[in-house]
Amino acid sequence: MKKHIIFTMGRSGSNYLSNLLNAHPEATNYGEVLGEWTLPFKIFSRIKTRKRSTERYLDFIFTSASFFYLSQIYSAYSHLRKGKPINLKRRGALKTIGVKEFSVNFRRRNICNYLSSRDDILIINLYRENVLKRLISLEKMQESGVAVFSSTLESANPHNKDKIVLEIPQLLEGLDLFQKELETHQQMIQDLSQDRVLNIRYEDLFADTARRSHYDKEIFRFLGLKPIAITSDHRKLLSDDLRQLIANYQEVEQALRNTEYERYLER
Repeated sequence: MKKHIIFTMGRSGSNYLSNLLNAHPEATNYGEVLGEWTLPFKIFSRIKTRKRSTERYLDFIFTSASFFYLSQIYSAYSHLRKGKPINLKRRGALKTIGVKEFSVNFRRRNICNYLSSRDDILIINLYRENVLKRLISLEKMQESGVAVFSSTLESANPHNKDKIVLEIPQLLEGLDLFQKELETHQQMIQDLSQDRVLNIRYEDLFADTARRSHYDKEIFRFLGLKPIAITSDHRKLLSDDLRQLIANYQEVEQALRNTEYERYLER
């Protein structure tokens, strides 16, 4: 059975790929397993010893039949509570099992060499090039009326209520951080044998329905899955027009002109 990792960063469309694979009868993707908020990692953290390293924890997830069936039961229970259809699978019918994980978690867990040391794992490298829109997407997800990068939101314009205000110094700091994360993420991929990597850029994947269909087929081919049509209810939550997202767009535009981030304003 093939193993795979959706290797990605936050707010880069990885839930779409995970859901796509879980909708295929020959694939299972467990989602995130290295975040401290995830149930498997919470359990692992309590029993971790020198013999139970994070690398062995990941190996166990990829190979354990008991983990697979426990996850099936947990998933069925969760779907039942939410009134969603239950999709139970037999492990013997699968052609690939994998996880979805952020590159930053590999660094946090000090296991950056894991991917290079397990050359039997196929890697779907999903990355988002536009760090400005990625930052805005994160802020909208965490939306509480005020963006994280803005300490105050004092606009008398009611049309701005669904927009965020970005304070320039914090914005530039955030963009530097995200750009560095992207570069580090890509360097981790470049160090691997490229015949086991499928590179997918967020901006290409979600360009339109035709492009999503193209990449769906490419992913199935890459993982050795039969090509089938899967209907997705995925919808982009944010407008591509930054003017519709940022209340102080003109101020942001002026600040980014003649910087390395200017190219993200119009894309």
